[in-house]
Amino acid sequence: MELAKEDVKILPDVPECNGEDVLNRRGFAERLALKLVDYKDPDCLIVGIHGPWGSGKTTFLGYLECKLSTRGEDAIIVHFNPWNFSTVDQLIAMFFSEMRLAIHSGKGLRETSLKIGKALERLGKILAPVEAAISIITLPSGLVFPSGISPAFEKAGSAFKDLAEQDPSNLKKEINKLLCEYDKKIIILIDDIDRLDKESMRLMFRLIRLNADFINTIYILSFDRGVVEGALQGEQSGSGREYLEKFIQVPFDLPLPDRNKIIKILMEQIIRILPPPAQSEFERYRWDSFSSGFYSLFKTLRDVKRYINGLQLTLPSINDEINYRDFIALEAIRIFEPDVYGKIATDKEILLGNKPSYSLDLSKEELVKRKERIDVIIKCDNVTHQEAIRSIVSNLFPNAGEGKYYGYSTQYRKDRRICSSDRFDNYFLLTLPEGRISQAEINRAVEEMDAKESFEQIMREYKKKGIINLSLDRIIDYADQIPVENIKIFICSFFDIGDELIEMPDGYLNYDLETQISRSILAFTSQIDDFSKRAEIIVNCLKHSTGFYILLSVIFDIKKKSFDSNELLSKESFLALSELVNEKMMTETSEIHSKLMMEAKLESYSIRVSYLSSILVRWKEVSGIKGPRDFVSQLIRDDKGLVKLLTAFLTVTDTGSGLRYSLDDHSFGYLSQFIDPIIYLSRIKSIGTDIIKDYRERIAIDEFIQKAEKRSLNSGE
Repeated sequence: MELAKEDVKILPDVPECNGEDVLNRRGFAERLALKLVDYKDPDCLIVGIHGPWGSGKTTFLGYLECKLSTRGEDAIIVHFNPWNFSTVDQLIAMFFSEMRLAIHSGKGLRETSLKIGKALERLGKILAPVEAAISIITLPSGLVFPSGISPAFEKAGSAFKDLAEQDPSNLKKEINKLLCEYDKKIIILIDDIDRLDKESMRLMFRLIRLNADFINTIYILSFDRGVVEGALQGEQSGSGREYLEKFIQVPFDLPLPDRNKIIKILMEQIIRILPPPAQSEFERYRWDSFSSGFYSLFKTLRDVKRYINGLQLTLPSINDEINYRDFIALEAIRIFEPDVYGKIATDKEILLGNKPSYSLDLSKEELVKRKERIDVIIKCDNVTHQEAIRSIVSNLFPNAGEGKYYGYSTQYRKDRRICSSDRFDNYFLLTLPEGRISQAEINRAVEEMDAKESFEQIMREYKKKGIINLSLDRIIDYADQIPVENIKIFICSFFDIGDELIEMPDGYLNYDLETQISRSILAFTSQIDDFSKRAEIIVNCLKHSTGFYILLSVIFDIKKKSFDSNELLSKESFLALSELVNEKMMTETSEIHSKLMMEAKLESYSIRVSYLSSILVRWKEVSGIKGPRDFVSQLIRDDKGLVKLLTAFLTVTDTGSGLRYSLDDHSFGYLSQFIDPIIYLSRIKSIGTDIIKDYRERIAIDEFIQKAEKRSLNSGE
C-alpha cells in the first residue's frame, strides 16, 4: 500500500499568497504593507520583525511581500538573503547588486533607474573589498595572517584608490538625489539575519546604518532578538540590546503560535499522508498516553513542517510492515533527536529485554545494568527533549526496564509493534529485511485460506521463495480470526501436501518445517471451542488425505496434547482417531499400493531415509506396534525390501569433510521394534551382492550384522 504521488506534498516555509493562513499572520502583514507603501517621510525607516526560531517570521514576510507586490506601481521590493553568501565582499557586492536589479526591473523612470543602478554598482565595488580587508586586519590572530589574504588586500588597495578619487559619501548623496527623482519607495526585506555568523551579523547592521540608509528606503529585518543582541554585544559602547534599540525604529514582536493550533495542524497533516485504513486507526489512539511526549516536541509550525516532510517520504516505502503509531513516534525521535534514534537502532537487545541465554529472567544486577543502559540511550549528548523522549521510548518499548524478554510476543508481532523482535528491523531499514516475509504475503495467505487449491498453491510458492516457515509462524498470529471452515481447509491442505512441502531438494526432510506445520495445525484446532467439532474436522481431513508423514506427525502431537492436558481432544476421541489412522495406513500400504508408492520413493536412498523409518516410528507412536509390524512384514517378504528397511534406519553425520552413514545404537533400537534382529540375522548374512545397489546399503547390512551378532552373543542365543 503506497501513497499516490499527488499525495506527497513537501510543505514549504514561505506561504502561498492565497494559501491558508494557519497562524493568523496575513491580516497584520497586509495592514503593515499598506502602511509602508503610504509612508510619506523620505528618511530611511528600519522595521524589525522579532521572534524566536519557528515563530512564523518567514511566513509573515511572505504575506507582507505578497501584499506589497499588488502595489508595484508605488514600491520596489528587494528580497535579500544575506546567508546565501560566504564572504564579506560577496555579501556587500550582492546587496547593492540586488538593489540595482530590483530598481531596473521596476516601473519607475527608465533613465533614472539606470543612473541609480550604476551608482549603486560603484558604491558596492568600493565598499566590498574595503570591508573585507578591514575584517581581516581586525582578526584576533594578531601578526599571523591567514593564508589567501593577498587578493583581499589587492582588491582593497584598488578600492582605497577609488575611495580617494571618489568619496562614498558623495556617491550616497548622488544616489539619494536620484532616488528623490525616482519617487518610489524601495522596500528591502532581509530575513533570517540570525542565521549569519557573528561577524556577518555585525557587518549587515553596519552596512545598513552607515552606507545604505538611503532616502525613500524601508528595511524590514527579520531575526531572533536574543541571538542578534548577543552578536552585537560590544559592537559599540553599551549592550547589544541598547544597540538594537537605537537601530530599529519600529519593532514588532511576533508571539509563538497557539500550541493547540500547532497540534491541530500536525494531526491534520499526519492523517493526510496516512493511507485510509490507518487514518481511523490513528484517530483511536491520537490522544492516548503516547501523546504527551510526542506533542511536546512540536512548538512551532516549522517543527511540524520538518516532521511531516520527513514522515511522508519514509512512511510509504514500508507502511504495510510497521505499526503506524510506533513509526509516527519513532520518526519524531529521528527528526528531533537523531543521536537517540541512532542508539535505539543499535540497542535492540537492551530495548526488547533480550538476554543471551535460555533463561527468561534477569538477575537484579543485570536488570540494574539494563536500566542504566536505557538511561544512556535517552540521556546521550545534545539531547534537548529528555522527558519527551523518555515518554516516547517507554511507550514504544513498554517492558524495556523489566527483567523479561518479550521480543517474541505474538500480539506485539501481530500488531506490527517495534517491540517485536520480528518487526524491529523494519523500522530502521525502511524496507523489508532480506529473508523476511512481507505483511502483504501474510495477508494473502490468510485471505486465500477459504479456497483449498489456491491456499495450497500459495504454500508451494512460499516454499520456493524460502519463506514458508516464516509464513506459518506469522499466520498463527491470526488463528483467532480464522473461520472454522477455513481452519478445516488449512488442516486438510497440509494433510495432503505436507509431505511434499517438507521434502528438501536433497531428499531429506525439513524437520523445522514439520514442527512448524504441526504447531500451526494445533494452534488453529485449539481455536475451535467444541471438542467434538475439532475431532470431526480432523477425522474428515484424515479420511480424504493423500499424505502420510505430516499426518502422522500431527496426530502424534495431538496425542501428546490430549493425554497430557486434555486440551485438544478428549481421550475417547483420540482413541477413535488412532484406530482410524491405523486402518488408513494399512489400507494405503497394502501389498499392491506399497509397490506402487514405496518402490517409487525408495528408489532414492535419501527419500527412504527420510520417509520410511520416520513413518514407521510415527505410526507406532500413534496407533501402536501392530500396524507398522504388519506393514514391515509385507515389505520384507523379499530381500530387496529387507535391504531397503535396514538402510532406511541409517543415520547421517556431517564430519566436515563429507557425510558419514552408520547404524547407531539408537537407530538399531528403533529398527528392532519392527523386526527381531536375531531372527533375521542369518537371512541378512545370506543376501547376495546382486541385491545390493548402493554402498550405503552395504554399510547398513554390515553394521546390522555386527550389532545383531553382539546382541545374540549377549543373550546367549
